[in-house]
Amino acid sequence: MKMYLAVVFILALAGCGSGGGSPTSAVAPVTASVAPVASTAIPVPTAMWPTAIDFGDSVSLGYSGPARYDMDKGYVDYRHNAWSAENIVPEYNDWFFGTEAHAGENDGYAETLLLAMEQELNDQHYTVILFNAGLHNLQENMQTPIPDYTNTIEAIATLVEQHADIVIWIDTTPVPANIDPVASGMGNVAENAQLSYNVAARQVAVEHGFYMLSVTAYGQLPNNVHYDVSGYEALGERVSTCVLLAMAASHSDQCHK
Repeated sequence: MKMYLAVVFILALAGCGSGGGSPTSAVAPVTASVAPVASTAIPVPTAMWPTAIDFGDSVSLGYSGPARYDMDKGYVDYRHNAWSAENIVPEYNDWFFGTEAHAGENDGYAETLLLAMEQELNDQHYTVILFNAGLHNLQENMQTPIPDYTNTIEAIATLVEQHADIVIWIDTTPVPANIDPVASGMGNVAENAQLSYNVAARQVAVEHGFYMLSVTAYGQLPNNVHYDVSGYEALGERVSTCVLLAMAASHSDQCHK
């Protein structure tokens, strides 16, 4: 990627990558009187600077480094809730998101995601909240029944809509055939097991009027749900583009209500 995502390029970016369509309108430039503070792990909500915070699994940690790099250039303070003041790096680099993807606590199951949100969103309000869950819930040795998963996603949706102007659900990573339980850290899991979980989550998102962002398997490691450098960069670009589109009340084939 290694590119600066300026808001004025949003029309072109929304159609690049994996064949997405063009948004219906351009995103107006966002201006702010102060820059985001790199040493602050969680953005401080302020009317002067749009804030975006992501909650999710290890894949979300992987794409959040590139997404923040893009968002800083587009004047949005984007963070992941798992980042700490000690490990935040203001500029994009391979070390940063590679380390973040495999270190620290991600939000795991939908149930633990809900707990994290209840603790961290108290008295906070953001321009955009993004979230995903499902990879942990679909593992065969501890699989969550779809009705239970749906109920938890519904509880999350009810919570986050009180703390953000815009909410974006991000689909669960595709599960390939012949997944390696050790390398992926996933245990045994059936091919395309994410599909029924994504259908359930998207139904909740539609009912709440959330944006939904699709993801692809581009750059996915062999027999793994995680991604290589190019894959995380592509996902980060897709996430940052969706944030800007949603802020402009626009959409693309990949990012829409």
